[in-house]
Amino acid sequence: MADTLFTEFKELNYKKIILKRPIKGEKICNNINYQIKGKSTRFDIYI
Repeated sequence: MADTLFTEFKELNYKKIILKRPIKGEKICNNINYQIKGKSTRFDIYI
């Protein structure tokens, strides 16, 4: 589900996509521009 949502947002050409993920969760896409990490969650930011 998350994979399909991410690809749909990528196709809509948004300038920035921010995903809230578990800290040890697998990456949806390897082209992460930067991450903000907390104790239990991280934010993957795609530009």
